[in-house]
Amino acid sequence: MKSGLVITLFFSLQFSLQAADRGVLAPVVRKTFEKKVAPLFDGRLSVEEFEVSIPARTVTVHRLSLQTPPGFGQQPMLTVARLQLKVAPMPLLQHQFVVREVVVQEPVLTFYQRHDGRLNLAFELMRLARMKNEESQPAVSINIERVLMEKGEIKFFGPAEGGFVRQIFALQALEAELSRIVLPNLHCTPSPFFLKARLKTAHQGIVSSRGEVSLGVSPVSFTADAEINGLYLEDFTYLFPRATVTPAAGYARVQSRFNCWGTYLENLNHVEINGLRLKSAGGLAGKLFLGLPCAGVARILEDETSTINLDFVVRGPFDDLKVDLKTALGAALQKSFQEKFSDRVRKVMGGFKEKVSEIFRRDSRR
Repeated sequence: MKSGLVITLFFSLQFSLQAADRGVLAPVVRKTFEKKVAPLFDGRLSVEEFEVSIPARTVTVHRLSLQTPPGFGQQPMLTVARLQLKVAPMPLLQHQFVVREVVVQEPVLTFYQRHDGRLNLAFELMRLARMKNEESQPAVSINIERVLMEKGEIKFFGPAEGGFVRQIFALQALEAELSRIVLPNLHCTPSPFFLKARLKTAHQGIVSSRGEVSLGVSPVSFTADAEINGLYLEDFTYLFPRATVTPAAGYARVQSRFNCWGTYLENLNHVEINGLRLKSAGGLAGKLFLGLPCAGVARILEDETSTINLDFVVRGPFDDLKVDLKTALGAALQKSFQEKFSDRVRKVMGGFKEKVSEIFRRDSRR
């Protein structure tokens, strides 16, 4: 009889706790969010619903949205369908978040690069870092063992002609892990990360990256190794709508190293291209590809069965990049391509000229 009463009381207490989770603590969490977190983002951060579980020690955030900073674009910088935080429950009553683990489901991160080169995410991170005050108690104390991201998407918008912006590329099926996060990051502690995703293109190449990033510091600091496999060149011809010549075929493997010291970014790249072919609506005669005569390049590529290896470096300020990355990349590629093929193209074009001259000499003899 007594054991039955104990069991009944136990389940009644569990039910009461579950009911209290939504009726008592959820409003406390929302109040903490509105008082301590939302003001950090100037009213651009919103959450539709909070859910608290005492037995599981979790706070679940439903439908989070962070609008991009003014002047960068129209789409939210970040949306999350569901975000679950494993927290220490008692600090919530003092309006403090002590978070141990975060699971982020279906995040969509949108990068905007303005015509002056500034990125919305870098702008946001540096703005937050400038707000820290080492002498005062931080508004939000976060010590996270790891953050897991599931089914995410990344979109990158860059400058286009006429002052407009357009989508440059997108990643889908993003899975990522970020470890050992401390905020405020008073000692500039780096956090290891790993991510894997698919290019949102017809052939869906695979992108992976591993490195370390120092969050919550000004300026941004990170190192990373990245690799892209199955990058089909014809999937990206839309980036060059006015190009006289574009790739008709070819796929690439890209290996990159990113180093950011203070405000300076260095990006070292190794590209392996196979099966490259060219096309042009009006033919290749008289046109240039990466600074070389298209007719000569096309003739060489017809017989090219080996891998084309290109190495180049892109350098510049990260937080105030004044040059469109696409332009810098194009200039570096042109330099590498000319160094590899210029001599062979000259020989091919010289052969063409000799054949034409021979035809004219024959005609003059007649």
